[in-house]
Amino acid sequence: MSITARVTRHAKRTEVHPSEDHHGAFGDAWRALDALLANAGP
Repeated sequence: MSITARVTRHAKRTEVHPSEDHHGAFGDAWRALDALLANAGP
């Protein structure tokens, strides 16, 4: 299985941005985890 994603580096952090058109369970879980981490404190 492969997933379309974009990998970027920002402020010495590597970030993975999965494609919005991926509707599988992995894509859903990844976006949920990403949202949780975005709202986490330092």
